[in-house]
Amino acid sequence: MYFAAGGMIKRIVNYGSLGDVVVELSGHSLRTGLSLARMLSSKMKSLPGVGDVRIMPQDFHYPEYDVQVDRIKSALLGMNIRDISSTVLWSFVGNENNPSIYTDPATGNEYNMVVQLGQAYQKSLEDLENVVLTNDAQKTTLLREVARFHRSSGPNEIDRKSMNRVITIMANPVGRPLGEISSEIRGLISRTPVPPGFHIFLSGQVAQQKKAFQSMTVAAFLAVLLVYMVLATQFRSFRDPFAILFSLPMCLPGILWMLYLSGTRFSTIAFMGIIMTVGISASNGVLLVDYINRLRVEKGLSLREAIRQGSRTRLRPVLMTSLATILGLIPMALGLDVGSSNSAPLARTVIGGLGLATPFTLFLVPAVYEALNKKRSAVSPAFPQS
Repeated sequence: MYFAAGGMIKRIVNYGSLGDVVVELSGHSLRTGLSLARMLSSKMKSLPGVGDVRIMPQDFHYPEYDVQVDRIKSALLGMNIRDISSTVLWSFVGNENNPSIYTDPATGNEYNMVVQLGQAYQKSLEDLENVVLTNDAQKTTLLREVARFHRSSGPNEIDRKSMNRVITIMANPVGRPLGEISSEIRGLISRTPVPPGFHIFLSGQVAQQKKAFQSMTVAAFLAVLLVYMVLATQFRSFRDPFAILFSLPMCLPGILWMLYLSGTRFSTIAFMGIIMTVGISASNGVLLVDYINRLRVEKGLSLREAIRQGSRTRLRPVLMTSLATILGLIPMALGLDVGSSNSAPLARTVIGGLGLATPFTLFLVPAVYEALNKKRSAVSPAFPQS
């Protein structure tokens, strides 16, 4: 039995803001887990760009009194271990799970009341020995009559996850991308011999980022699928949307190039920029393909002539849409606006993607459109005329 310190340090260090890198060691033996955590943390400190390495809980030698209850003697007195431990706990910290309610007669406000020993009776081992125990027959006895006491030390708190004890190693990246550091730590974990019954997990911001990327990947796939469905409905064709969507993968080299040149880490905000780029690129393709279809239906132009005239006519609207978007995002990409630094990856992603996707929209989309429609003699108008 021990009384925890309350974990104030951990609440400040961990709960206030999760560490970017969190390594969890799960197992039963705290002594083995602490030895493994110290070995792993020392290796993490040697990695370049890894700082603020610390082990939680921080204190594994917190002074405590170990209370050994004589089960036979306590049973003869009509008491069990559960009743004794509850009485001792409530005597020093109160029963916070089942407090008494006090109603102020003047205001009607209700207050939780927790009854415990006064501070004058919580100062020494003698106070602990003199805790009064009561059995079901309302007979009392002192704790020292059914238990033995000796000083020891232990962790100031024991964390559990999935019913296993957990020791946490926390760290933060310093001057290096989080992805690179997490990859090196994964390799370090794979090379570390793990005792039987122990497991090592990499969590924290790394795990959250991985989960977010998985969700965003599904969102990006659904975005492309919904764009195709809308375009197929608009053009009344399953082939024309392919000409528009064919230019979307071309924005990826521009995005990667921009992120690399600007030194921007690929994050969930950057992933949102990819989805935004897909939408803008698709709208530019719609402007072009829809007008080509109209020229073929309304003016009876040949396929090649409709593509030439439509591309010349839609060149300015497509360029204006892309340039207006790029110019508008430049202040955000440079971090000039107040609070824009968090959104800078999104702006840089869109600028890089549109910068490369726009030329492909103007040249690749007409070429793919012509290849898909060579054997097509007539095209239904996107917007039927009344």
